[in-house]
Order: sequence, then C-alpha cells, then structure tokens
Amino acid sequence: MTCTYLAHHELESVLIIVIIIITIIIIVIIIIIIIAIVMIKITVTLHAGVLELIEFIRKENIKTLVEHIVDQHIERYTTVPLLPPTRLCFSCLCLKYCPG
Repeated sequence: MTCTYLAHHELESVLIIVIIIITIIIIVIIIIIIIAIVMIKITVTLHAGVLELIEFIRKENIKTLVEHIVDQHIERYTTVPLLPPTRLCFSCLCLKYCPG
C-alpha cells in the first residue's frame, strides 16, 4: 500500500512539473509572437517614414538632396529588402537622377 501511495504521489509531482513546463513554454511563445508583431509594426512605420521623405524630396525637386541620397545610398537600396512602395519611390528617384 505504501509503495502505491508513493508512486501515485510521485506521478502527481511529475504531472505538476510537466504542466508548469508547458505553461512556461506557452508564455514564451506568446511573448515571442508579441515581439514579432511589435517589430513588424516598427518596420512598417519606418518604411512609411522613408517613403514619405523620399516622395517629398522627389515632389519638391530638392536636387542637391536627391543627388546626395542617390549617390550615398544607392548601394543600400540594392542590398536591403524594401517594401514595394518604398522600392518604387526610390526607383523613381534613381530613374530621374541616376547617371547612366
């Protein structure tokens, strides 16, 4: 009888530990998802700001600033993945002001 009681008690302890571990894993997964969502929002906001700045520069035809952006940042444009609207806007600048 004593052995059965100890085995049952040990089984309860193991189940509690497993439940605690699963709960911790679920909490970590939720935190990772929240961080990913926040990072996506930051990235989208950053791209929107860049897009707005490039579009303003293009519309206002601030030639020296356009030349600086194209000359200094053309390599970043070709190596960094950009959202399609930002890529299109930067392409318009390049078509208008890039040499060759």
